[in-house]
Amino acid sequence: MVADEIHGDLTLAPGEDYTPVLSLPRSLTGGVVMLMSPSKTFSEPGIQAALALATGPLDTPPRWQRVLRHAHRDQPGLASVAGTIASYT
Repeated sequence: MVADEIHGDLTLAPGEDYTPVLSLPRSLTGGVVMLMSPSKTFSEPGIQAALALATGPLDTPPRWQRVLRHAHRDQPGLASVAGTIASYT
């Protein structure tokens, strides 16, 4: 399953919480890929950052490295790293 949580941190009503799919019990999240993007969530298009977190058989660094290298996305810029850290802290 691919969980598009790019706007997940934005809740519509005061007092409501965001529950990321990967915070559910491991028995429910095997084989899940969760997509997030501080660029979109926090309206920071200049940092050009996105995250893909995986569980189960997809959680193998060599497989992801091949995918990212093929897409020319395997080396984020300095602003992307700093912006992502600042967004979520």
